[in-house]
Amino acid sequence: MPEKKKQHYMPTLLRKHFAIDQEKKLINLYQIDANKVVNSCPLRDHAQEDYFYGKDGIIENALGELEDLAAPIIKRIVDDRFVPVKGTDEYQILFTFCFFQAYRTTMPVKEANENINKLYQEIGRQDKRFEDITNGKFAIQIDWINISLRHAAKALPYAFDLDLMIIENNSSTKFITSDNPAVKYNQYLEMKKFIWGQLGMLSKGLQIFFPIAPDMMLVYYDSWAYKFGNKKDKLVNLVNDKDADQLNLLQIINSDKVVFFNNELNNSYICNIAERKMKLRKEDLTKMRKTKVSEEGNAEGIIYISSNNNKGFNLNLSFVKFPKHAKKHALSDHMVQLRREELRFLIEELVKN
Repeated sequence: MPEKKKQHYMPTLLRKHFAIDQEKKLINLYQIDANKVVNSCPLRDHAQEDYFYGKDGIIENALGELEDLAAPIIKRIVDDRFVPVKGTDEYQILFTFCFFQAYRTTMPVKEANENINKLYQEIGRQDKRFEDITNGKFAIQIDWINISLRHAAKALPYAFDLDLMIIENNSSTKFITSDNPAVKYNQYLEMKKFIWGQLGMLSKGLQIFFPIAPDMMLVYYDSWAYKFGNKKDKLVNLVNDKDADQLNLLQIINSDKVVFFNNELNNSYICNIAERKMKLRKEDLTKMRKTKVSEEGNAEGIIYISSNNNKGFNLNLSFVKFPKHAKKHALSDHMVQLRREELRFLIEELVKN
């Protein structure tokens, strides 16, 4: 077998913390499409594709080096409740690992292909040369993963303003994880009923929920928009089963093919919680809206705006509050609400490239 043919888009190091045996070789999983639980599966045989990052091994090796740096930090968090201090090497390595995890799975590829096909469907309604796409007879499929990671690399330096909170799960409902574990959400823009994109890495109110063990979750968040627990705490003690349920729903709704869990959760719980939100899973991954624009000389045109679908279900966590200034804040008339307005040029550059 060629070296590194099987390339994991969810690192094995993450699944090991959800293993069901001491040797860290077995795990329980729920297959989304089949609506089926399979117990005691080989841990390494999932969340992988042949040459997912290419045959030259460059990206695969680079991600492997990042995993090697992040693995001992994650282990310290799980074993010792270690909280990395912002600005330290540990903090930057961990954030970089989590940031790229949101871009390195199959989901960004599916989102991008859905985006481009929706665009050509709109064009096809005006131009018969593209009517096969409009009629569903033909679909464009592009290998977007390298583009996704390139955009991530450009945006990374500007996203370090996000703060870290660690959730320690002491409820009776433990966390699950999935093949797309770094889930983006935006309670703030959802609360504001903002209809445009909410999940950009520079968006005001962004949150990233990332389970790293059945009793431990990383949350990166916009500290301007949210108050997590007590002001000085960097670790939230979760004791409410409803909170854990909602965070598990995030994993199921945003997963691609499979959800992972250990023996602290039974099979019926996984099936029941999956069934509750299958409607949201069936929604489009992206949303496309059109708006009229006027140019000089009174010429009118239409701009199509595409964004990831927040798949919101009014996430309501007992330990997350909105500060008064955030509640009172009036959103701008821009279609992208940025945490820092001076970064708007970066959005324009990412779009151009």
